[in-house]
Amino acid sequence: MPKFTASNAVEMGQRGGNATVKKHGRAHMRAIGRRGFAETVRRHWRGDRAAYTAHLREAGLLAICDREFILMADLYRERGLL
Repeated sequence: MPKFTASNAVEMGQRGGNATVKKHGRAHMRAIGRRGFAETVRRHWRGDRAAYTAHLREAGLLAICDREFILMADLYRERGLL
């Protein structure tokens, strides 16, 4: 049996996540992500979504999402949808 390493854990997690998406779809993953976010805010941030979002941004965990949001907002503006 191969030695368990951090990279093995990452690979197994990715395979499991991909299998879940394949079985249940992206909407399911989006829903559990939203519930997880809401529960974290409720338990650890006293319901302050803005403070938690700011914390994630400061930690660099929202950088990709922010870039994608800005690109989509620009696209919507160009097409007159915003």
